[in-house]
Amino acid sequence: MKRFPKRKRSEITKHNIAEHLLQKQLDYVGKTLADVKDDPKWYLNNTMTQKQDNEWKEYCIDEIKRVYNFTWQQASVEFEWFNLGYGLSIKD
Repeated sequence: MKRFPKRKRSEITKHNIAEHLLQKQLDYVGKTLADVKDDPKWYLNNTMTQKQDNEWKEYCIDEIKRVYNFTWQQASVEFEWFNLGYGLSIKD
């Protein structure tokens, strides 16, 4: 899997967290935001395994907690809404 440069945690803010989380998700399938921007069905044409999805979920909840100073429960709810709108399909 191709690895991309990691963004410093201090650089992730309320203004760019959505883009960061999307890019983190696409890292699992070796794509970038630029690669999928012209594909209206990008979330269906790219898939993750259940294990990758679980890792991504854990990462996202931790970042949402940190950036927004949420509890685990609040961050989990926010993640579920984010995942519903932007999550990739799961295929094992």
